[in-house]
Amino acid sequence: IYVGYDSADVYANPELFQLDSEGRMKYQGGCPPCEYQEEGQLWGSPLYNWQNHEKTNFEWWQRRFKKLFEMVDIIRLDHFIGYAKYYRVPITDQTAHNGEWIQAPGDKLFQVLDSTIMDFNVIVEDLGDVTEDIISLRETYHFPGMRVLQFEFGQMSLVKDLPENSVVCTGTHDNDTLLGWFESLPAKSSDGDMLTQNKLLQFFQCKKENIHWEIISYALSTASYIVIIPLQDILCENSSARFNTPGTLSPDNWSWRMEEGKLTKPFNTKLAELTERHNRNTSAVINLLKKEIES
Repeated sequence: IYVGYDSADVYANPELFQLDSEGRMKYQGGCPPCEYQEEGQLWGSPLYNWQNHEKTNFEWWQRRFKKLFEMVDIIRLDHFIGYAKYYRVPITDQTAHNGEWIQAPGDKLFQVLDSTIMDFNVIVEDLGDVTEDIISLRETYHFPGMRVLQFEFGQMSLVKDLPENSVVCTGTHDNDTLLGWFESLPAKSSDGDMLTQNKLLQFFQCKKENIHWEIISYALSTASYIVIIPLQDILCENSSARFNTPGTLSPDNWSWRMEEGKLTKPFNTKLAELTERHNRNTSAVINLLKKEIES
């Protein structure tokens, strides 16, 4: 949702950001403390001066989205919560404990964008502490939300009645790979509510070496109109192929690349079979996979 402090956007439009008279950040974006991050998250990104954005009828946002749609067909709105409310942390703080939630004019913004941009085709990353105001904002504009199976399974809600206007993922760039996540689960537990490896294997009636394909198949069988499967999950990679660990600075983040020749004929065959079985078969996708198999 944010841009970097040293970006051309901030340099050219300082009045659109919460900066002091010297152009320094007064606050930064982040997330409050939670069970995963005891100190919360500090992102080092300047916050928007929403009042000034409103005065310009969100012109900067209009130009930003119009430029993006010249390059891509669908835009993923990261941290969708931030369009309804944002977490503001004083720039001098070393943790996110003293931050506060501030309302954002998301409804006004999307009214303008929806009326000025034809085919405003977006997916919203509505993950995290999603409250009624965020759900209402998403539903008002009929934006598809995201469902991540690692989180769904973590709540043991093994159901297929996900809304059609949604995007289901086995995991995102911020999750461990399916295999890494599975191996992090306890094998078994006396706590009946805890998700374990045994519970997943029993639910899918499969062996450990096939669990990733069963979960991928499950994702494709849902009602969600788009399914996204990270390549690491298709290749059954372990935690060494994890793309990003949120809240950490590491050379391992964003560095994974698929080795040439790794996506072999058996993977293509399996993907083609599952795509067709679950009626995800736009002819273009099936023909592409079949050509890859034949070659």
